[in-house]
Amino acid sequence: MCQVLRVSPSWLITGSEDSTMHQSIVCENTVCIPLLNVRASCGVNESLNPNAAVVEVMQVNRSWITRNCGDVNPNCLNLIIINGDSMEPTLQDGDFVIIDRSVESFYTDSMFAFSLDDSLYVKRVQRIGRKFHIISDNPMYKAYTLDPEELEHGFAVRGRVVTTCNIRKA
Repeated sequence: MCQVLRVSPSWLITGSEDSTMHQSIVCENTVCIPLLNVRASCGVNESLNPNAAVVEVMQVNRSWITRNCGDVNPNCLNLIIINGDSMEPTLQDGDFVIIDRSVESFYTDSMFAFSLDDSLYVKRVQRIGRKFHIISDNPMYKAYTLDPEELEHGFAVRGRVVTTCNIRKA
């Protein structure tokens, strides 16, 4: 129905325009997390999609969010797809991650989605003084450091990775 009407699932349910910042639909006992047509680079360069759209919605109960995602803003959750092997074994090519889009800065050592020079990445980030150490879990990829000056142009935190959804063939 969404394809015929050319609207997203969230618009169909709420009647409101999509916001890339607040797309989850939160009800009393459930949260509908939108899957965006976005791929984040984990070793393979992925261009940032400025026209990201909702392609599907994953409905979970609120207790699942609390148990698997921790302290997050349920209104700002998005699912995105991982592309590449730089975060293996934690994340594999084709895995889904849930990101909390309300997080707009590196406030703790964690895994984040961020854009740099029109590419979207998912990496571990460790703060060392005023610099940020960007780390891949796969030892075949070297870590690198971003200086504060590099964060001023072409850089944005897109959210903190709060959990993974690993779907594998049996």
